[in-house]
Amino acid sequence: MRVGITLATAGILAVGIATAAVAGVGTAGGQVLQDSFGPRAAAMAGAFAAQSGGLDSVGFNPAGLAGLEKVDIQFMHAAGVENMGTEWFAAGVPVPSLANLAAQILYRGQPAIDNGVAGEGGVESKELFFGISLARPIAAGISAGINAKMLSLTLGPANASALVFDLGAQYQLLENTRLGVSVRNLGESVKFHETADPLPTVATVAGLWTPFLEGTHKVNLEADADYQTTEQNRVARAGMEYWFKNLLAMRLGYAYSATRSVGGFSAGVGFRFKLTVGVNMNLDYSLQPQSWEDADFELVNRIGLGINF
Repeated sequence: MRVGITLATAGILAVGIATAAVAGVGTAGGQVLQDSFGPRAAAMAGAFAAQSGGLDSVGFNPAGLAGLEKVDIQFMHAAGVENMGTEWFAAGVPVPSLANLAAQILYRGQPAIDNGVAGEGGVESKELFFGISLARPIAAGISAGINAKMLSLTLGPANASALVFDLGAQYQLLENTRLGVSVRNLGESVKFHETADPLPTVATVAGLWTPFLEGTHKVNLEADADYQTTEQNRVARAGMEYWFKNLLAMRLGYAYSATRSVGGFSAGVGFRFKLTVGVNMNLDYSLQPQSWEDADFELVNRIGLGINF
């Protein structure tokens, strides 16, 4: 039975990757779907598809939700590029007899832009999605997951929406080594009036190595390779996370893309507090440079707050 489920999951991922590979070249719509979903992941430059156990991993690989062991609630605020503000809220609960479940909502808004045509007030941009996720182990060392997201976009008086899916799997190769693969943002194009833009479909392979599993010091090292099919863009990501006594974290990441002026170094810190028996709070911050073609670099600040019990 488990072998059948494993093969079925592999087949679904293969179909997803094949679909992504033939998605075609163009300008992607729904860029909010590529947000870093939390300061921890952003500080590690988005090298996160092999992480497991936290809600911030769901946006990179839904299979990471299978490692959730406690009820987890997370919130993030981000500010930076062109005065855009982003809010992210997520909650997850482990259900060992069924599958771990999570829900998330992300909103990004940008002040009105005067394009010289729209008249007074300019054009306001809003992006919103609501998603549900489930993941579970399906065989020894193997977990799989899926995200379903409803995307809603507003650009001035125009509106568009799309149903979006993510697929992912992870494999615990060794006690301290995990592999991950995911295909994100599969679905129909986003259409404003007669103009249709494909979703920013991304296929990712990742590897995580934790050389120190116990004791005062813990280190996570991860490398990811992304292929953004719509824009035929390849991105290499590397991230490092160091924990001291499981209370203080320092993070560093680097992303490189040869075809777009995005990437560079990112960094962040994290703190974990024990509120009472079985209840912990986390506070995280990241600083990430971001630039688009023909644009100056701007710094994106993210701050996150969470609680698990």
